[in-house]
Amino acid sequence: MKADPPNHRRFQEAIHALTRRLSVVDLDAPYAAHLLASDLHELWGGDTMVYRPAPLDVGWTLEFFAGAGGLGDARCEAAFLDYLRRASPSWAAYDPLLPQPEQRNTIADDNDFPPPDVAVETIPIIRDLYRTVGIFGLSQMRALVCHGPLLLGWVGGFREEPFTGVEKETLTALLPLIQRRLRVERSLRQTDGGATALALEAVNCPAFLVRSNGLVEETNSAGALLFRQQGAKLGARLAASVRGEADPTLSVTSLTASGLVTYSLVLVRCRATEGRARIEAARRRWKLTPRQTDVLARLAYGDCNKDIAARLRIAAGTLELHVSAILDKAKAESRAHVVAKVWTDE
Repeated sequence: MKADPPNHRRFQEAIHALTRRLSVVDLDAPYAAHLLASDLHELWGGDTMVYRPAPLDVGWTLEFFAGAGGLGDARCEAAFLDYLRRASPSWAAYDPLLPQPEQRNTIADDNDFPPPDVAVETIPIIRDLYRTVGIFGLSQMRALVCHGPLLLGWVGGFREEPFTGVEKETLTALLPLIQRRLRVERSLRQTDGGATALALEAVNCPAFLVRSNGLVEETNSAGALLFRQQGAKLGARLAASVRGEADPTLSVTSLTASGLVTYSLVLVRCRATEGRARIEAARRRWKLTPRQTDVLARLAYGDCNKDIAARLRIAAGTLELHVSAILDKAKAESRAHVVAKVWTDE
């Protein structure tokens, strides 16, 4: 259904507003899940929620949850947690650890969900949870925001009337920014959250804290090695990136907190083809096994331990053994150091 021009302008304005807000991580404010649930509720009406499930030894829990509208009640989150603790492995209409390729970073609405060969009543989360929290039978639109195959968060809403094509386009336009923001927040959650202890060493790629004037305040081992190789040229690129100049190899996120200088967290990324070539060169240079090569690739692309273990379907202890073997073969002192060696050919 085609929206009228004023309505279309309203959604364009909403995209611009959310883009500005998601581009800044305020360390004093709630995480993006709360921001998204609230803003999407204001935009769409109805009930909205943003969450990420996490597996336990038995059952599941929520890494984060935020709801708005009817799902904003604390009792909804409690009901969700209660459901997940006793849920079967196939509790959702997707694999919560590794969604299928066609489900990742795409928008699903009433035309896509559930699949034509699946009865709604056979999907546990709809049958057992949606009835409890009052959203059973409503129209829904959602996205499984992923990094590669790994789920970063479920983002979507429910209401009486079907969602429009323009609303679907709006969520599609926001997906890359939501993905980047959720990735940054996952990195921060692996740390104790201090300002200069944004745990740059836990970020498995060259990472820098840069002031608005372009001064590099802090870096990790990977960043330090890159600086030694590229020097002023890299410094100029970082300074330009925080001024807003586009650089496809840099990811820039503003960080603010009351009483603190405004910083930007700048991560150096590589193109996929370049990354594959560097991983292959490292495999030959350090004589890595196929599994060690898989682990190194995920470290090099910035995945955290929990995500690597989930993606490769190995236990955390097994992952640590592979990482230790890689560090030994590469003669590296830390994960960040070995990643720096990958990108700098040290």
